[in-house]
Order: sequence, then C-alpha cells, then structure tokens
Amino acid sequence: MMPGKNDILQTDIETILSIGEKIIQYHTLLGVKSPLDNVVIADLNAKLSIAKHKHEEGAKYKKLMEEAWRERDYYYLGIQDKSIRNTLMAISSILKKDSWNTAEWGL
Repeated sequence: MMPGKNDILQTDIETILSIGEKIIQYHTLLGVKSPLDNVVIADLNAKLSIAKHKHEEGAKYKKLMEEAWRERDYYYLGIQDKSIRNTLMAISSILKKDSWNTAEWGL
C-alpha cells in the first residue's frame, strides 16, 4: 500500500506549524508587495491558530494519559506488598490450593 499524501504532513506537525507561522509573518511584513492576497493570509492564520491550539490540547491529554498509565503501572506492578499483581497472585494460589471455582470469586 502506498503512503498517502497526508502521511508526510503527519510526520512532524510542529515543524509544519512553525513553517506556517513563518509564511504568515513573512507575507504580513511584505504587506501590499506580497504575492498572496490578504484574505489567503487571514484564512491561513485562522486555520493555523486552530490547528496549533488542537495540537497543544492533544499534547496536554497525551501527557495526562501517560501519567495515568504510570500510576496504573505503579499500583499494578508496584513493589509494595499490596500491589494488585501480588494480590491476584495470592488469590490465584488460594484458588489452586483449595480448588475454588472461579465463579465463586466473581470471575
């Protein structure tokens, strides 16, 4: 399968946003000498602003997700005696030793 044209744009969105900002800044400084119409610059600026905001919002949520997963792993894989993993292993050994039906444990 051939990569789509959007794959190139998704490789480094921060670079793309930075290039867009530089284009806007450059053509704004050129003023009437710019080959681009002011409407095109204004439209690009509005879209770029929204894209940048959404990128920052996504980065914030990604950071929160990664922190939540680290906390989850701490409680599941933690070295403390009461980690979920240790508790489940203890329950598992009880089930095997006493021949309990897993349905009786709600599993």
